[in-house]
This record gives sequence, C-alpha cells and structure tokens, in this order.
Amino acid sequence: MRHWQRDMKKPESWKVEPLCAVADVIMGQSPASKYYNFEGEGLPFFQGKTEFGKYYPVAKKWCSKPNKIAQNNDVLISVRAPVGPTNIANQECCIGRGLAAIRTLDELPHKYILYFLRSIEQQIESLGTGTTFKAISGQTLRSLSIPIAPPCQQFQIVEEIEKQFSRLDETVADLKRVKANLKRYKASVLQAAVTGKLTEEWRKQNPDVEPASKLLERILIERRQKWEEAELARLRERHARGQAKIDENWNPKNDKWKEKYKEPEAPDVSGLSDLLDGWQWAGFDQLITTLRNGLSQKPTESTGLGILRISAVRPLKVHTNDIRFLSSDLLDKYQDYLLENGDLLFTRYNGNPDLVGVCGCVRTLTTNTVYPDKVIRARIVSEEKLSESYLECALNSGESRKFIAGRVRTTAGQSGVSGGDIKQVPVPIASIEEQKAIVQEVESRLSVAEKIQSAVDANLQRAERLRQSILKQAFSGKLI
Repeated sequence: MRHWQRDMKKPESWKVEPLCAVADVIMGQSPASKYYNFEGEGLPFFQGKTEFGKYYPVAKKWCSKPNKIAQNNDVLISVRAPVGPTNIANQECCIGRGLAAIRTLDELPHKYILYFLRSIEQQIESLGTGTTFKAISGQTLRSLSIPIAPPCQQFQIVEEIEKQFSRLDETVADLKRVKANLKRYKASVLQAAVTGKLTEEWRKQNPDVEPASKLLERILIERRQKWEEAELARLRERHARGQAKIDENWNPKNDKWKEKYKEPEAPDVSGLSDLLDGWQWAGFDQLITTLRNGLSQKPTESTGLGILRISAVRPLKVHTNDIRFLSSDLLDKYQDYLLENGDLLFTRYNGNPDLVGVCGCVRTLTTNTVYPDKVIRARIVSEEKLSESYLECALNSGESRKFIAGRVRTTAGQSGVSGGDIKQVPVPIASIEEQKAIVQEVESRLSVAEKIQSAVDANLQRAERLRQSILKQAFSGKLI
C-alpha cells in the first residue's frame, strides 16, 4: 500500500476500506468498431477523458452492441492516457477500455466516491504504469483505500463540499470574465494601433513626417541592395570553389545576374479599408529579406543546441526558454536556422486554428537556438525603416490577421498556413516615427493589462488549490 494511503488520517468514528468493499469496479471494454455509429443508435459510448465535462460526459458516438455497460450515477474514471480524471454517468452507457465504472454498494452516495477520487487524482495518476502511455489496472483501483465516514455524515460531507464549491465557482466565473474582458481589451488596443487611433494626438504634434509611400520606396531600394549583396557573395563563393579563398574583388562579367531579382508584389487592396493620410498598404514580402520554414529534426538530447517548441510562439510573444535540445554537433550544419533577436516567427501548423499564423518577435535570445518546421521565420529589411514590434502588432490584428485566418487550411485535424500566404499579407504601415510612437502606446497599455492578467491567473491557481484543500479537509473529517 502506498504511503499516502497507509498514513491516511481520519476521525476515530471513521474507518478505512479498500474501494472494492464499498463499490463494484467494472473495467471497460471496447466493442468492435462496426458497432459504432454517430446517429444515436444504441447506448452512448464513452471511451475516455476527451468526452468528459465538468461532472457529466457528452456523447459523441453510440454503440449498438456494447460489451461493458455503466449505469446511471456510476462514477466513471479514466484508466489510461490519462489516469485519474472522473465524471458521473448520467444515463446507461457503454464504456470502452479507457474507462472504468465504479458502482457504489449499500447507501454510500456516488458523489462521495467522486469527490474522494478527485481529492487523490494526482496520487492515482502516479499509480499508472506503461512506457508508451500510462494505464491503471482494475486490481489497483479495487485496492485503493477510501476513508468511510459514518452514514449520517456522508451526505453532509457531499453537501458541504458542493456548498463551498458553489461559492468558489462564482469567484472563478468572475475571474474568467475579467480574463475574457482583458482579451477583448488587448484586441481593441491592437485594432486602435493599426488604424492610427492610438496616435491621433501624436500626428497633430508631428504633421511633417515622411509619408509611408516614400518610406516604402526606400525600403524596396534597400531590399534589392541586400539581395544583390547576398547574391554577389554567393556567386563569388561559387567562383572560388577549388581555390584557397574567396576573391572579394572578383565580379561577374556583366550585370545580367541582377535580372534574377524578383520584385515583390504589392498587395491587392481591393476590399481593404482606406488608410489615414500618410499611411500605406504594403505586402509583407515587400518588407522582408527572407522568409523560411524551420527544420525537421527530432530533439533527442537533454542539453545542447536549443530548438523551440511550437508552443513557444504565441501572439506578440516568443518564449525563448520553451525549448528542447539537439546535439551540439549540429550547430555548424544548422547555421541557416539560427535565430536572432528581432526575427519575426509565425506558427505554420497548430491543432488550434486560432493559433495558426500568429506572430511573435524574438527578443530575449541569449543562447544558440534554432526553430522547428512548424514555425516560419521572417527577417525585416531594415530596423531603421521598420519597427519589428509594430509589425508584430499589425500582423496579429485587423485586416492583416483576418487575411491570415482566411488562408488557414485544415487537414486531418491539423490546421496550417504556407509561407507563400504569409508573404501576401497586407500590412498597414506608417512613418517609422509613428510606428515607434504606436509601439510605445501599445506597450504602455498592454503592460497594465498583463499585470492584471497575472493577478487573475494567480488567483485562478489559488482557487484550484483551495478546491483541493476543501476536498482534503472533507476526507480527513475537518469539513463538518
């Protein structure tokens, strides 16, 4: 018996019994797939946690010939991948091998068992075994020790738990409303940023700045210059193959090689909103020198060359410490994939369509780090002419974000967007001076919102800890 079961504290009037003494445990068994259907024929068929709600599961499929059946008010527990989560059957149903049904004996309330199992969910999870995924056996479940209060107290305990949970749920609902309002506020700040509303006063005080149309002309000139520099370096390297070193003074015989340069296309502005005087629509491809998908290399090390996780890239953020590791020996091989502060990263694939194509700027990089194939990296033409922080705001809001969302395609449950789509994104640009003023205004407003959100998140975590504390008190006899 595990120490947390052996050392279970209880009042003298309570006793501790194995679960099998107070309930039947029925392990699920999946029927043949030919008996599945989505038309509501037969019994609701539950396979695991994915169908669980707060208290009751939601039917997504049905079974016309079930092998194992749970009855109304049976406690359902997930016994594989993951182990421990619980629900209550609110009708007769078929259960697959990912679940077990716990049916109380005598007059023991089914919610008494539910809440007890929830109070030790982490401990139950630790009992799971297996290498590919964890599972728990029926024997292990049946041998779980459960503290049994006197019958007169059992319903009181359930009632007190639910009374305190009800108060806690109200607080959590309020916190979640604040969080939802913060999300809307952030979106409104970004929308105001990319439509010029945040900098109305700034424009009145700075009427003579360079129009964005002139800025874009200079950007395109510099973009071509950088391409020519990179292409000439490539030609010199090719010319030097087999020689001791590259001749920096060597040049091609003529300028025909410059004709390979592909001028980036201006965006299609039909259907886009009119911009303020002095602003300009630009295609994202016009503003960058390179755009490249990440590398496909499975992380295998505990230290070494860092590679971002897909979860590292979120709107307006790149969590550079959210990494796994490749062998350090691969550093030279993957030089072209090394990240730099100022890089703009986009999620190329994600299971959540709302997170596909979102953009974050690399800012806090301190070690050699590369990026995976589910991420796209872009580098802007010039930090003197463009603010990567402003572009990050624009690409996560307004018509730029709407364009990206419209290009997302979903196949086999995985949503994605291509680099070609990202290049075509229309971006509203202002003078570099106004871009910087916009970023300053956005950062000022969002920093306040971030502090509030951090406080909300901390209180949500406290609420969950308090929920566990209520359950612990309940089954140690201290709640009533």
